[in-house]
Amino acid sequence: MWVTAPLDELLHLALQGEGLPPFVTSAELVGSLLRAEVDVRDLPGLAGAARLAARAVGTVHLDVALAGYRDGVAHLAVEAHARSVPAHRLAALFTGPLDAVLARTLADRGLPPGLTTVGESGGVLTVAVRVQDALDAAPLPPFLRGAVVDNLTLADSQVAVALTLSA
Repeated sequence: MWVTAPLDELLHLALQGEGLPPFVTSAELVGSLLRAEVDVRDLPGLAGAARLAARAVGTVHLDVALAGYRDGVAHLAVEAHARSVPAHRLAALFTGPLDAVLARTLADRGLPPGLTTVGESGGVLTVAVRVQDALDAAPLPPFLRGAVVDNLTLADSQVAVALTLSA
């Protein structure tokens, strides 16, 4: 079964109506690209060089592409720009704090640790999201418990999820 929904509806469900974290100033799906703005000065836990870099870059504009989905994990490639600076060049400074913030945000919603992994490879920011594990941990209605996410796509400003329901 394919389930298709706009990003704002899925975010509302995933965030249990609480809205985006305060450092995320906007998020929208444009075609197959997630566009978001993050004020990195508001990221908690920044220290030293990361805090100085955050002051310098301010708001970061993110273009997030779904690079692939396999074995229950969505792999995202993130391109970031701030004040005409390719902020992904500073990715190494922000991977640790961003990983910690994502983990804390998910934990605050009762989800287990380790659902996201933020990394950096060759100046490119990457995020791995364990979608299947997140679904397994979510408080679902009985008919959705045990559902398997077979595929995940971003297209036409919609998020589409292929699910197999358990018998």
